[in-house]
Amino acid sequence: MARELHTSWSDYRGALDRLLAVGGSEVLIWDPDLVALQLDAPARIDALRRILAGGGSVRVVVQDPQPLRTNHPRLLGLMTTFNHRMAVQQSGDSLASLRDAMVLADGCHGLIRFDRENPRSKLLIAETEELAPYCKRFEDIWLEAGTPVTATTTGL
Repeated sequence: MARELHTSWSDYRGALDRLLAVGGSEVLIWDPDLVALQLDAPARIDALRRILAGGGSVRVVVQDPQPLRTNHPRLLGLMTTFNHRMAVQQSGDSLASLRDAMVLADGCHGLIRFDRENPRSKLLIAETEELAPYCKRFEDIWLEAGTPVTATTTGL
């Protein structure tokens, strides 16, 4: 059981790397646009690929999918390769006022950012009880979202 407070963007991303290293079967991400997470970094893509190739799943909800489409080619590649294990949805207007962000792993590890504009966050490792409300909240967000984001561009 571990709890850490982080106040800089570099510490926040370091905490994300630690979280992805311990995650094994499920990763849940709620983030405005994935920009601060820098998920397209090779080490993070490798961690997500390990989880997906091992039979795990990744679900992501974003408010703005445009940065994913334009700045995350490796992540789009994972979405294509593991489309049966990875899903991304865009949140609707009803969730526009939410200010936080979170990355949850296996129901017992999490990285909670208190405000989307600020790196202040807490990393929780092996904290199932404390993460239960966040896991419930993610499921509520997932159900409220519902507009799928695909790795391919439709059109001519």
